Amino acid sequence: MESYLLMKSQGGALNFLQSKKKLYFGLDELENRLIYYKDKADFVKRRDCLGTISLDGSVCSLVDGNLCAFTLQYSLHLII
Repeated sequence: MESYLLMKSQGGALNFLQSKKKLYFGLDELENRLIYYKDKADFVKRRDCLGTISLDGSVCSLVDGNLCAFTLQYSLHLII
């Protein structure tokens, strides 16, 4: 499973000024984590991974009024 998603960091006094970053995410089912890259080309070539997100202890919620959207809350980050 893979797709572009928006990632927004939360916290801090200027939280409302932070922009969302559009990144390309893939699900690593064996390690129970998301891996993310700048774009799909990097994902396909498995080059320049920007980071990973462990899904252990994370919370997934559906977005009201949008059947195609969800939020994933982990630590101090929010993925939309």
